[in-house]
Amino acid sequence: YGWLSHPNYVAVAAEGLALPLVHGAWLTALVFTALNAALMVVRIRCEDGALARLPAVDARA
Repeated sequence: YGWLSHPNYVAVAAEGLALPLVHGAWLTALVFTALNAALMVVRIRCEDGALARLPAVDARA
């Protein structure tokens, strides 16, 4: 989380691109990656907005 705010989504994107390519399905890899990227933009905005609305937590507690 120090370098990337959503590292798990990077792993999902890599899997979505790599797995179809293992089987030679380059069109599936490209289409899935593009559609997944569009969905992740919406999902990350929603998640970040929800996290921003959480009350602050005292780290010393």
